[in-house]
Amino acid sequence: MDFTYDDEQVALRDAVRGLVGKAYNDYEHRRQVVKADPGFDEQQWARLAEMGVLGLPFSEEDGGVGAGPVEIGIVCQELGRTLAPEPFLASVVLAGGLVAAAGTAEQRAEVLGALASGESVLAFAHDEPGRRWGASAEKVTATQDGDAWTLSGVKEPVLHGARADVLVVSAALPDGGTGAFLVSGDAEGLTRTGYATYDGGRAARVALEGTPGSPLGAPGLDLTASIATVLDITRIMAANQALGAMQTLLKATTDYLKSRKQFGVTLNTFQALTFRAADMYTSLELTHSLVDWSTMVVGAGSPEEVAAAAARVSLQVSRGGRHVGQEAIQLHGGIAMTAEYNVGMFVAHLTALDHLFGDGDHQVRVLSAAVGDYDLLDPLEV
Repeated sequence: MDFTYDDEQVALRDAVRGLVGKAYNDYEHRRQVVKADPGFDEQQWARLAEMGVLGLPFSEEDGGVGAGPVEIGIVCQELGRTLAPEPFLASVVLAGGLVAAAGTAEQRAEVLGALASGESVLAFAHDEPGRRWGASAEKVTATQDGDAWTLSGVKEPVLHGARADVLVVSAALPDGGTGAFLVSGDAEGLTRTGYATYDGGRAARVALEGTPGSPLGAPGLDLTASIATVLDITRIMAANQALGAMQTLLKATTDYLKSRKQFGVTLNTFQALTFRAADMYTSLELTHSLVDWSTMVVGAGSPEEVAAAAARVSLQVSRGGRHVGQEAIQLHGGIAMTAEYNVGMFVAHLTALDHLFGDGDHQVRVLSAAVGDYDLLDPLEV
């Protein structure tokens, strides 16, 4: 397997790194950006659109670029390296991914075209209070009256749901199964309550009371399988984002050990601390290998193979991310616990990503339930 980037992928990486690095390498600037609504820089969102980043996953017919999963993973890694708060994962990969997978040609052209140009922000309203990490909807229901559909119920948390111009809402269908609907941000009967998340991002409680929605794809079509696959792809891209954060944490920790002095010598002089940094590197490299492999599975594997790869890499990110994060805090000492230092926020982001789409314990249950299908994970077949 070839894990090296080609020239175009290197150019994409360098371009995105230069853009977000210039904006967010100054941690104080990022703190000011996430303090104010909508929790990200609208001008930076427009710059990403001008660069073509927001249209990467979508076909040219839908106003996008038609790039593959490796390119999308590169963007996620670079956003993770600086904790860039722009909602690429939530809006482009997750919500946009579902529209691309299930929408009609007209819906894809209209919704994805506006997203790719930076004119619109999408949000996927799927999680429900008391339920998590599944592909179906239960507590939000869809009702049909002739050609019109209305939605009722509550979705929470909805990433960037308060800012979104268009919501993609999953709902239980009258005849069974789960459908998805496009809901305008100013639709009647829609109430959105936004709040800051644990890692400084944004989420919202979305209440629908007879809110009109347009079916995504064919009316009444069960999209449970499509939702499951898009969620699995998003898990793999979230792992790419977590990898970028872990890389920054390791570099910050090793730089600190080389510069901070105790008893007249730098901390990397102490063998025990060097061993702990080496263990961090081991966790990072194992995570890196699985992230690269699972990203390539998205491009070459079946939905079942993508699901297995998503569970495996999410489990490693859960364990490896916790190890790297905890060690970064320990090796930095008390300074890592201060709000003014960025290590704590990187660890908070890794924790949030861990719980967003299914934590390590959940992934163990997913893998154990499919123990008879482990041949799907054979990397030689990818």
